[in-house]
Order: sequence, then C-alpha cells, then structure tokens
Amino acid sequence: MDSRLKIKAYVTSYSDEVTGSCNHVKVTWPDGRELSFVIDCGLFQEKEHLERNAEKFGFTPSNIEFAIATHVHTDHVGRFPYLVRKGFQGKIYTTEETRQLLPAILNETCDRMQEEYEVALKKYKAEKQAVRKAKLDSKGRGKRDKQRREYTKEKPKAVTHMPVLIFERKDIDVCLDRVNTVAPFETFYPAEGLEVTFYPNAHIGGAVLVHVRAYDENEELNFLFTGDLGMTNPVTGGETIIPDEV
Repeated sequence: MDSRLKIKAYVTSYSDEVTGSCNHVKVTWPDGRELSFVIDCGLFQEKEHLERNAEKFGFTPSNIEFAIATHVHTDHVGRFPYLVRKGFQGKIYTTEETRQLLPAILNETCDRMQEEYEVALKKYKAEKQAVRKAKLDSKGRGKRDKQRREYTKEKPKAVTHMPVLIFERKDIDVCLDRVNTVAPFETFYPAEGLEVTFYPNAHIGGAVLVHVRAYDENEELNFLFTGDLGMTNPVTGGETIIPDEV
C-alpha cells in the first residue's frame, strides 16, 4: 500500500503548565475523512495563569465530534462548560463515578470563579477611574493649575484587562446533559472507524486510561491517554490496568 495512504493522528496539548489539561486529537483516514475529539478540558489553577482560562481554544469547538473526561479533578474537567458555551455540540464520555461527582465539582468551580470575577471587576473599575482622574489632572485648567500639572506629569498606570466570566450555571446544566457513562473495560464506538475502551486508573475513584483505536479495512492505529497516572490507590486498593495491546 502507498505509504502516504495511512491513518494519521495529530495530537495537540493546549497546556504547558501543570493544570489546564486539554488534548485535541485529529484523525485522518486514507479516504480523506477527518474527525476531531478532545480528551479532558481542564481549568488552569495556577494564580499566574488564571487569565488563560478565558483564552480561545486552539480549535473550533463546534467541529469537535465528542469529548472524554479521564477523571473529575478540576484541572481536567473545569472548562467543559466553557467548551459547550463556545459551540461544542457533542457527547462527553466518562465513568459513572465521575458523572456523579461532576455537578458538585463544576458548581463549586463556578461559585469560586464568580467570586474572583466580582473582585477583579471591582479592581478593574477602580483602576479605570484612577486613570481617568489622572488624565484630567494632567491637563490642568489654566495658570492656577500649573503646580498641579507639574505634580502629575508621571504617566498614569495602564488598566488591567476587563475580567471575563467564562461560564455560568446554565452552561453547566447543558454540559451535564451531554454526559454519557461508560464502564471500565467497556468498549464503545463514538464514530465510524474509532473504537474506545476505558481501563481503570488508580489515580482517584472513577479515573480511567483511555485506549483509542483508529482503524479501517487495511490497518489500525492505537494510542493511550493516561490522564494523571497512578499505579495503585492507597485508599481504595485499586490498581491501574494497562492494556496489553498498547
């Protein structure tokens, strides 16, 4: 077979930090068919990177066929409502245990973000007001204001960016309606030419490794997404199962 006519998978990670996990996978088949999906869509939690949560995704959400959540930690699921808000229409696959915990995690995240947004908005308005006042003072009103003009020659500080609230409770409700559960060791077929199997991951309860198999009548391509890998769980006694085929 022509070496150029092979199944190809392009995987792009949109987080170079500890948090904010999001992997965009684009699979192309020899017949020209293409399909995109995402593994996890997490929130950036480091204080110095919080502004990245409001950034545009490096892909078009409406073009994403489906999504998978490896486990329920906020840095892996915290931006799923934002993904929905930006146009994602597909299903989100995860385990039953993760689905049960997801509402509490997302609502707590939303409440915390709302508080941070209100504080940031108050700061933004205060800075904007200070800059406006400084500009007026620097202009002066005539000879009597000469002394004031001399004192206000220093350029006013720039205003920080307008804060953005990336999602609300209504976005969470839509997101949760999209969740479909899959049991560990269960294989499902989210799209033509794609086979996905969950394997237990001892990181936390409900966490899974995600084995994806892209195939056609001539070949197959296997790859594994681990999420946060933990080989044994000291609390539950669970063990991670790494599939032999990978």
